[in-house]
Amino acid sequence: MGEKNRHFTAEFKRNAVQLVTEKGMPVGKAARELDIHPNQLHLWRRQFLKEGDKAFPLEEATKLIKRQNCSKSCSHHGKVFISS
Repeated sequence: MGEKNRHFTAEFKRNAVQLVTEKGMPVGKAARELDIHPNQLHLWRRQFLKEGDKAFPLEEATKLIKRQNCSKSCSHHGKVFISS
């Protein structure tokens, strides 16, 4: 603990929440084993209970959705599309 701005994958968050919700591990113990702050795990748990599987979308799915929502003139993907 003590590090700032750590990034956790959706899979890590799901697995952490499963330890508490499905396996019955106390939040404090799970947080210590995962080297995260217990408040972070509480936050993820609340988010998961509220939003279900939508709480932690997989990164690849998120990137795909962003690309699909991008207009044809979007250039932030390194390509510029010109419609004729």
